[in-house]
Amino acid sequence: MNMLERKLAAKNARKAYFKRAVGLRHAAAHVKPTVQGVLPGDPLGLIPKALLTVPLKVEIPHWVNFPTNPTRPGDELRLQWRPLGSTDDAAYIDLLDPPSIEIKGVYPDPMIQEIPLDAFKNVHGAFEFRYRVVGGNDGGVATPSETTPIVLDIIPPYGSAYPADLILPAGPITDANRAAVVAEISAYPDEESSDRIGVFWVKGDVPDDISGLTPIGGYQAIPAGRKFAIPEATIVAAGDGDFYACYILLDKAGNDSRIGKSVKMPVALGPLPVAPFPAPTVRHADEISDELIDRDDAFLGVYLEIKTEITNWKIGDRIEVKWGSKTLDVLFPISQFPVSVPVPWATLKAAYDFTKPGSQPTIVEYTYYRGSLPLGSADVTIQVDLSKVGPENPDEPNPVNPALGVVTVVSFTGEVDKIVAGDVNEPATIKLRPYEGIGPDQKIEFFWGGKSLGTHTVTTEEPTDPDDIEFTVDWVNIDAAGNGDIDVWFSVSHDDFINDEKSKPKPVAVSGVPIVLAPPEFPTIDTTWNWLNCPSLELTDDGSYGIRVYIPVSRYLVEGTKIKLKWTSFIDEGTVTPIPGDPLESGELTVSKEQEQQGFIWWVRPYDTYFLPIYGADSDNIGSGKVEYTLLIQGKEEPGEATVDIGMYTSAGTCNIPPSP
Repeated sequence: MNMLERKLAAKNARKAYFKRAVGLRHAAAHVKPTVQGVLPGDPLGLIPKALLTVPLKVEIPHWVNFPTNPTRPGDELRLQWRPLGSTDDAAYIDLLDPPSIEIKGVYPDPMIQEIPLDAFKNVHGAFEFRYRVVGGNDGGVATPSETTPIVLDIIPPYGSAYPADLILPAGPITDANRAAVVAEISAYPDEESSDRIGVFWVKGDVPDDISGLTPIGGYQAIPAGRKFAIPEATIVAAGDGDFYACYILLDKAGNDSRIGKSVKMPVALGPLPVAPFPAPTVRHADEISDELIDRDDAFLGVYLEIKTEITNWKIGDRIEVKWGSKTLDVLFPISQFPVSVPVPWATLKAAYDFTKPGSQPTIVEYTYYRGSLPLGSADVTIQVDLSKVGPENPDEPNPVNPALGVVTVVSFTGEVDKIVAGDVNEPATIKLRPYEGIGPDQKIEFFWGGKSLGTHTVTTEEPTDPDDIEFTVDWVNIDAAGNGDIDVWFSVSHDDFINDEKSKPKPVAVSGVPIVLAPPEFPTIDTTWNWLNCPSLELTDDGSYGIRVYIPVSRYLVEGTKIKLKWTSFIDEGTVTPIPGDPLESGELTVSKEQEQQGFIWWVRPYDTYFLPIYGADSDNIGSGKVEYTLLIQGKEEPGEATVDIGMYTSAGTCNIPPSP
């Protein structure tokens, strides 16, 4: 090295010395930053979990020679941290992107800066945080601040694992021990004195999220001795059932653990029913019926019934029903006595052994529960017979089986499912296509308008015969049912099976039956002389006297039918010459339900208008009357009528109105 080189090296060394000296003089010259929101106490610098979803705000005091003049050189600011405990300056990482920002001009003191969320999202650990300033007039020298701790805690107690179960005393909980229920909390890893616990008393299944529930007494420090009493008031208010004592651990940062729970604890409060429990009965199979459940009973509804009130029962207690080998899926809640528990068809069918048709003894049992605690049971044995013949019924237990098919009716004149005027006094034929499952000795009973026509017994050959089964309907049966859409159906039974089934009805349009209305009657007629006389008169509801006309009950006098009536008085016998004036007419009336059942009453009144004029009109004072009526049937007014002789006179003259006492 020559002299010139030596002089240059010395100069550079002095320059480097002074630069290092300045750096040393300014090292740690900047005051440490403050992180907003830090929780007090240990660990120092702990950030609440609630603040870890937004950028962290930090306060940076103005340093000496803070560049407030915007026209002068600015300073470069970096935000950095390194893991707590590291001594390597190279371990610091920049938190900003880009890593530095220029500072100059007017800023509040302290200046607020933010650590971006991306710099610490999902980061767990403890760090030394600082800011670092490169002065614009420092020739590139960087001056760090003093450090301040930042602790990011995102791991809850137990981490991702479920906490250990709370330890409860042996159950069940009843009135005898409801005031002494204490849950014991197990020790757990990394437990901190600042951790808190929230305990919940949860009925039924433990939900995945209980954040909407309020813990008993709120979140609190883990109690001394690690024992937490479940208040009696909490147990009583929650009532009967299956319960869990659940808990959540909450650390200082606000991280909550997964849900810990206890074993399932049955609770049954209040005075308990005790054995013996009253025997049940089964509706349709008890002492007032045939003690047998068949398909008709199943269609009406089968119920297990407890008629005797159980001592100490209360609303909310439940009944579990077992029918034979099958238990009903749902326990039945009790709200009153007697208790009636419906037994569904699916259960009846599942418990019946169809490989052994006929009556089968079946044990029907109930078990009494308070909450989930069984308190006793009782049973009864009945007979069940669900066997039948014919095809499977898609609508069972409905006795109407659509799989049987329907009949076809052919009239004497060849009309299909119709009876017309040309068929009068002639028989019709019912035809039935053999149904699936038809077999020898099955009995097919045919019905016309609800009346049995007779029974056909299936022969050995018929199950394989493709031809229809035919049955004759005599005219007397067609006539008896009358006109209209007449339902025709059949039932299938067998002497060895108690249950029968019916086909769907086939409506047959009958219009050929002659309509003959019943003649009107006169309830107060003098039966000796067969005429209407003075004693036949009655006081009517309008204060006048008149004669009662009665239209008898018939298959045509039905509710809703329109009826018209007319009365004509004649001065002579034989209804030849009418009295002066117009006949009495009712106008159109409507038959009521009561009139359908009891007959139709119509009054001919007053006496002075329709009967008095007969007296003296000829030499014998005897006249006659005619009542006519129509019923609107199938759109046509059908007529009926009756005549009657009238002899309304006394030895002294006309009838006394009002009659003499």
